[in-house]
Amino acid sequence: MNATDLLHFLGHSPAEPEFEAWLTANRVYSRPHTAQDDYDYKDEPDKAERNAADSEVEEAEHAGFCLIYDDSENYRRLYGETSPAGAFVLMQVAFFAQDTQSYQGFQGELPAGLQFNLARKQVRQLLGKPLACRKVKELNVDLFLHGDVLLDVSYLGGEAGVGIVHARGLHRFDRCMLGRDIPRKDPTALDSAALARLLGGSAYSPALEALLAPLGWSSQGEQLADADDVLNLMQQHGITLYYRDASEFNNTLKIRDFPGDHAVFAGFRLNRAGDMHSNGFEGELPLHMEFHHTPQQLRALFQRAPDWESSGGDTAAMRWDLPHCSLHLMYSLLDWQLYRVTVFAPFTLAHDSARHRVPPTA
Repeated sequence: MNATDLLHFLGHSPAEPEFEAWLTANRVYSRPHTAQDDYDYKDEPDKAERNAADSEVEEAEHAGFCLIYDDSENYRRLYGETSPAGAFVLMQVAFFAQDTQSYQGFQGELPAGLQFNLARKQVRQLLGKPLACRKVKELNVDLFLHGDVLLDVSYLGGEAGVGIVHARGLHRFDRCMLGRDIPRKDPTALDSAALARLLGGSAYSPALEALLAPLGWSSQGEQLADADDVLNLMQQHGITLYYRDASEFNNTLKIRDFPGDHAVFAGFRLNRAGDMHSNGFEGELPLHMEFHHTPQQLRALFQRAPDWESSGGDTAAMRWDLPHCSLHLMYSLLDWQLYRVTVFAPFTLAHDSARHRVPPTA
């Protein structure tokens, strides 16, 4: 099997006859499906939801590769238009060396002339300087651009040999990162700087109401002190609003300044397109950040090390505590790009730490 044959189907649906025929010929019989199409949907809808989510990752252990799908609507948010056939699209492919994560091992020709017996130094001699070098799930990983495909090469035993080759096409933020495109901006998008200036004020303030009204949000009739997070604007606009009960912050806030149920506007989150199945926030991010920025570029904006950082799985996070807010940035270790920005009023940080509660950046 030639990996290039499989990569040809990136962005295609298994409902397309050519892709369907290829999968069947290579003894891959499972297909991604929705919860409504799952066998357990009628009697156990929650189980059907889990089964549907699991179906988007097809592990062909016998052939040494894994197919990662996305639903067509979410795929278009990142990659643009695709085939109208089918509800799912092939987004990524991973090839595994023998006995890596229980795979029998891919026996065909890997992309870009790679081989599993190559050491890290040899891979770099073949593919050039990597775009990024980092650890993902405890493995050393290099990111390379090969034509219009991004390759994440993972090494086993430190740098001894290639264990996993992960391939995907270029999405809109990749193209911006590589200088092939410019970021999209919606002139009607929410002013995030204006929203940040209202942090720590009443959840029902006229200024906050006026700012959010064009997005279709109104606090009228809402009890926000116990709401914690409001997701009404997330899918369409990529915005989540965070509220707290001002009485929790007696040492910082004066209850008389918060009418009604004493709700305080405590923070907000901005998601990039495709994250959490959101259309994404298309306005200006704080401090001139962009969703295609790498961790190095983000650090350079602040001109100092973060006040806190953490890494786990295939994501990492950093936090900077500034005079007027606390900025939490989450980025993908695979994409090597920012994809989530959360802004909190400063008083929430010490309070949440005291309660052993992590602000909801994830």
